[in-house]
Amino acid sequence: MKGAAVVQGTRVLVTGCREWRPVAMVNAIVYRLEQRYGSGLVIVHGDATGIDNLFKLVAEDAGVAPEP
Repeated sequence: MKGAAVVQGTRVLVTGCREWRPVAMVNAIVYRLEQRYGSGLVIVHGDATGIDNLFKLVAEDAGVAPEP
């Protein structure tokens, strides 16, 4: 497709409750995603409090690129 952007890697969109903070579960999910998709993984989040922010923080700690 002419003029289309090329996206490399895998982008995973996360969104959820602003009051729910299951740290162990999010750590496990990010770890499994990183193992499956490798260094091209990007965690796309809504930049809100709760799940969105938790995925952002865990992704940063794991060396996975977060994207609001």
